[in-house]
Amino acid sequence: MSLLARRVIKNNVPQILARRLMSVRPRQDQETSEGRKKVTIQSLQAQRRNKVPITMLTAYDYPTGLACSSNPNLDITLVGDSLAQVCLGYNSTTELTLQEMIHHARAVSRGTTHPLLVADMPFGTYYGSLASATTNAVRLIQEGRADAVKLEGGSEILPVVRQLTSVGIPVMAHVGL
Repeated sequence: MSLLARRVIKNNVPQILARRLMSVRPRQDQETSEGRKKVTIQSLQAQRRNKVPITMLTAYDYPTGLACSSNPNLDITLVGDSLAQVCLGYNSTTELTLQEMIHHARAVSRGTTHPLLVADMPFGTYYGSLASATTNAVRLIQEGRADAVKLEGGSEILPVVRQLTSVGIPVMAHVGL
C-alpha cells in the first residue's frame, strides 16, 4: 500500500484524495441538481473569467436529458447532429433534417433542468439566406426548446452568427473537421 493511501486511510480523509486526483474538481457550492440554477450565457462567461472548466455532454433523448440533469456539475447538454448516425442509422450527419433535430431537442429538453441546452443546426439549414437561417434557428429555439444553437464552419458563417445573435439567439460556434 502506498504512503499516500495509508495516510488517507489513517486520517480518514478520502475527500482530499478525490480532490487531488480529479482532473476537474466539483463545485463546492453545488450539492444537488435541484439546487443548481439554470446555466446561462452569463454564468458560462463568469466560469470562463474565473478559469472554472465548462462541462458538456451529448444527449439525444429524454432519459439521457434526465441523466445529464442529475449531475449538478454539468453545464451544457448538446443535442448533436451525430444523432443522425448514432440514433437514426444514417451514413452521414448531412442526412439529418431540421424536423428530426427539433424532435430530438424537444425530447432532451423535457428531461433538462439546469444545463444550458444547445442544439446543432443540421447541415444546410444555415447556408441559404440569412432570413432562412434565422427562421430555422428560431424553430430550434421555439419548437425544440433549445437555449442556444451550434453552427459548424469558419469565417463564412460569421454573417449568420451576427444575424442570430442580433435577434437574441445565443450561438456556439464550432470549427469543424
